[in-house]
Amino acid sequence: MTTNSVPSGESNEIEALATPGEYNIRRVLEFTEAQVGGFNLTEWVFSPVGLHNGPLMTRELFRDGLGNPVVLTLATDQRLRLIYRYKVTVSPTSPQNVSVNIGGDGPGIRTAKFLLAGMFSTIDTSNTRGTIDYFGIPLSSANSTYRQRRGDLIVADALARGGSTGGVGSVGFSSSAVPLTYIHGAEDFTTNSPNKGLWYDPPSGRSRRASVLLQTTEQVITIKSVILNGNLRTDSSSRSCPTGNLAFDNGQEFAKDNLHKLLIAYWQITWEP
Repeated sequence: MTTNSVPSGESNEIEALATPGEYNIRRVLEFTEAQVGGFNLTEWVFSPVGLHNGPLMTRELFRDGLGNPVVLTLATDQRLRLIYRYKVTVSPTSPQNVSVNIGGDGPGIRTAKFLLAGMFSTIDTSNTRGTIDYFGIPLSSANSTYRQRRGDLIVADALARGGSTGGVGSVGFSSSAVPLTYIHGAEDFTTNSPNKGLWYDPPSGRSRRASVLLQTTEQVITIKSVILNGNLRTDSSSRSCPTGNLAFDNGQEFAKDNLHKLLIAYWQITWEP
């Protein structure tokens, strides 16, 4: 038996914990009396798809308080509600010193700082905000405190899955310094048009890499900042949200001319059980 029914009044979303970059992904699903009443149940599973015998995210036995497997026997008038939390930690959420090698005919090694910020956005080109259903999890940026978390997890998710929704994971470029704080207010950061979509390598074990290639006519500016966009609604450069933020140190920015392409490789995400 399967269900995707979320009980009324239950939180079924991403819970931001006190420590930057730490989250509980909370899922609450309920089976009706007609589905489970009168049954003897021994195990439960969660799946990323709504298909019987589909791929499984997790599988476990019903257990008592001591961890021993038990048979869960339900009366004919009883429902079953499953509440599951999966803790995820992403990093870095504070600025890290990095070296960027701009090779070929480029200027060579430049120093910069990188972090994943908590910020995400649902602003579109008409300057509206709202709730976005992110793969079954509703996220809203109408509340300023709420939208200053979860962005790092959203961008990490896009890199891990090799694609996302709206502008998440598109790459933006700016001659201005991007914020280098985890909680910032730059939900609406203007990047130079056009933002570019990443291309993703196939996953390799528990990691995936992504890159972007600029043509000779693109981003002919002095590049101070490179961002991974955290805007769930649009990839418009006029509505970028700085979430994966790389800012070159003062004096380390460089000019992209119209004689050269620029390959930025690689952003890489690695995950563990």
